[in-house]
Amino acid sequence: MKILHCCLSCFYIDGYNYQENVLPRIHHKKGNIVKILASTETLNESKKLDYIEPKTYLSEDGIEVTRIPYKQILTHKIMKKLRAYDGAYDFLESFKPDVILFHGVPAYELLTVTRYIRNNPQVMLYVDSHEDSNNSGRNFISKQILHKKIYRLIIKRALKHIGKILYITDEVKDFLTENYRIPERMLEYYPLGGEIIEKEVKIRYRDSVLKKHNIDDDSIIMTHSGKLNENKKTIDLLKAFVETCNNSFKLFIIGSVGEDISNDFFDLVASDERIEFLGWRNPEELIRYIAASDIYLQPGSQSATMQNSLCAGTPVMFANVKSHKRFMNGCSYVIDSVDDIGKIFDQISYNPLYLKKMSEFAYQIASEILDYEKLADRICERKP
Repeated sequence: MKILHCCLSCFYIDGYNYQENVLPRIHHKKGNIVKILASTETLNESKKLDYIEPKTYLSEDGIEVTRIPYKQILTHKIMKKLRAYDGAYDFLESFKPDVILFHGVPAYELLTVTRYIRNNPQVMLYVDSHEDSNNSGRNFISKQILHKKIYRLIIKRALKHIGKILYITDEVKDFLTENYRIPERMLEYYPLGGEIIEKEVKIRYRDSVLKKHNIDDDSIIMTHSGKLNENKKTIDLLKAFVETCNNSFKLFIIGSVGEDISNDFFDLVASDERIEFLGWRNPEELIRYIAASDIYLQPGSQSATMQNSLCAGTPVMFANVKSHKRFMNGCSYVIDSVDDIGKIFDQISYNPLYLKKMSEFAYQIASEILDYEKLADRICERKP
């Protein structure tokens, strides 16, 4: 089967472990002919948005990636919002895919893809959506002009040629219905997932981390990661951890530290020898630490690392938000306020063995709804 992943609504970053990287990798491993059609947006070595030259090359997974430029009709600032590109239709005609997964709803180029579907009705088109009120439509022009007028009109014209619109969280579903008026029958839950880390591998990763950091086997290992800033509630987490008197606790922090918290962050890290800041790690290293951990800590803003943790059999601490309801089945500690962080640390101290049971629940829910192998297969199941 020939599968095309269109990454034209947002950036595409080589070498990462985002959904746009993992799904093509799995499709490729299963013997499909896979290509990625992407914008020139990426992240540079400083983890900031940047652009590269349009080109075609092989990814680290051996998948052909074609980067195409924005049309030069209006200014670059406007075109990167409209997301109209040169050469998309020619690419589609050349590749002749059987299935297309268009990553991200709001883009003019969705009309180009649906024009191709209209001329080739045997092709199956899915559109997935990551847009919600936390990352999109956050000012008047964006919400009322871009989303409720321009993008809504594009989606209205494209809708009858789309098989399903896949939403990654319930907040995304709300955004789709409110701003684009997409009917319920067109929507399907399709979460960000993870690659299941088998129990034997998890044990091996833990042994490696224990040995590398000279940690006792009975230690309770915790990990917190990401772009660390006020929204991540990293400082609240560190304060609660420092105040918890349990010498078996070990906290690894992985990521980049934002300027808004840097002073407090480094002071708190230096104040407690149980805390170790590892800086930025590549996706493989991050997964190793998460799999080696007894719990993953995400007290603030949402991150796909939470799903990766459950797929590694690692229970989580997270905020009480709508999209997390599906994961409150015994594999998580839920935070309603920052005061709950310290209380949860106390619960873990009182009954550390319960984390083992929570790990089993994590594996169960990961197998049921988060396994990227199963999610990738769903893209190939239906026919028009």
